[in-house]
Amino acid sequence: MFATPTSYTETKSVESYAEALRVFERAQLTPKGHRRVEYDGYPLGSNTKKDSPTRVRQTRDKSIVFRLYSTDVVMWHPDNSFALEPYETMTTGMFCSHFSPVRVGASGTATYFPAIGTDNEYTDWSERWRQARVCRASGTFRQDKTGAWIPDEDTLPSFEYMVVDRAVTKAIRDHYPIKDFLTWLSMVPLHTTVVHETSSIGRVVEALERRDFRAAAISLPAVEVPRGFGLAERMRPYALRGVRGGMMVTPASVDRVLRWLYHDGGAVRLASCKTMTRDEYAKRCKEISAYKRSDVYCRGGWQ
Repeated sequence: MFATPTSYTETKSVESYAEALRVFERAQLTPKGHRRVEYDGYPLGSNTKKDSPTRVRQTRDKSIVFRLYSTDVVMWHPDNSFALEPYETMTTGMFCSHFSPVRVGASGTATYFPAIGTDNEYTDWSERWRQARVCRASGTFRQDKTGAWIPDEDTLPSFEYMVVDRAVTKAIRDHYPIKDFLTWLSMVPLHTTVVHETSSIGRVVEALERRDFRAAAISLPAVEVPRGFGLAERMRPYALRGVRGGMMVTPASVDRVLRWLYHDGGAVRLASCKTMTRDEYAKRCKEISAYKRSDVYCRGGWQ
């Protein structure tokens, strides 16, 4: 039976290469002081079996590697720098935070505290927290002259998010009769039969240019029926017939057309950065998550 990955917490936390080396040397010995047989490294914590999910080993260049399951998550180098390679899980974040000086969250982001001023002393922790910065945890960190752990920005992946020009989006919404189309969708299909034919954003845009709302409605992109209780009712599916395969036409269908228009009209651009403050990240985290779920990120284009 596998031990829980948290068995490693019985070991001391690691904040330098010297401490990582001591953890490695201690892991080589049994509680009675006998040397263990190496099997892809040595187990950490109370689990002494060879199938332990947490292990430590030393490479040929004397680097110390802390492994969680099949991933080398933390690697300490002899120059006292370390590299992280976490998954976006709470378990991996806790593992990184235990065997490195930076704090890694379940989202795969690392929080670090750069030195500010000459003394780097803070009497107010809230002020110190406001100076904290956030980056993707997958990268190399080094200690500067003040003792602060700073990432090598060249090794960090970027935060990517979409920036919307509100003036351009307003011009697009004014050019296309979106508001009138939404009013038509909410009323006309209840009184006359409108049969959905195909999902084609191009046809919808051409029909909106002509103010041919029926032609636009029968070509709206269908969306998947949500499984959450009550969510389908809140999405207010329109009374279009002929929608197949567990799909429906809802306001989300019109939103998909709008996203395409914004992208095609230059209202949306991709922005990226390596690090940001905690406040900036708090403002942008929803946009970062939305971009990772978006059609642009997943399929390479607006759908």
